[in-house]
Amino acid sequence: MNNVIAIEDSFNPHQTAAAVCDYTGSSAGADSKQVKSKALLVTGQYAGATMMFKHATAIVLFIIGFGCGSAAAATPGITIRSVKGSFDDVKERVVTAIENRGLVLNYTAYIGNMLERTGKDIGRERRIYTKAEVLEFCSAAVSRSTMEADPRNIVFCPYAIAIYTLPNEAGKVYVSYRKPLAMGSGQSIKTLREVGRLLDDIVRDALK
Repeated sequence: MNNVIAIEDSFNPHQTAAAVCDYTGSSAGADSKQVKSKALLVTGQYAGATMMFKHATAIVLFIIGFGCGSAAAATPGITIRSVKGSFDDVKERVVTAIENRGLVLNYTAYIGNMLERTGKDIGRERRIYTKAEVLEFCSAAVSRSTMEADPRNIVFCPYAIAIYTLPNEAGKVYVSYRKPLAMGSGQSIKTLREVGRLLDDIVRDALK
């Protein structure tokens, strides 16, 4: 599947995401500090106070896409890709990419069904997704490495990949995932980045 059509920011400000991606995409090989500084400057446009600035900065630094250049690719965060196709086909491709690495799907969270079912009970029935599921899985080897480096890294397991479609976007399927924040010692950071690379590779294989 090679018809990837967008990389988008789930947190919406879309303009912030586009500005950061445009900058990093044209600056492959640029100094990462310059890229980060640019991201902070762009983010500042959306912050009106100190706490809002910190929150918005975190959002922008979490935006990560395959097309945003090598400097951005080093930043842990959230990746969202969209492809043309059917939900079931894209889901099957993601599951296959997971299983091809010898990993086992632990759980499927039917988020769309849950929201639709509970929305009626609380009087909020606007349909958010046509279909939405989150696939949860883990790697015994990679997870052990992260937790041997720092027991606090348990919070990053299991890994999750979300697949969803929107009511007003027929034929378009979103695949998204969150990379763990690289934290702790040098070894901890190294192993957590390995988790990010694993997620990148799974989704890239599923959508190629």
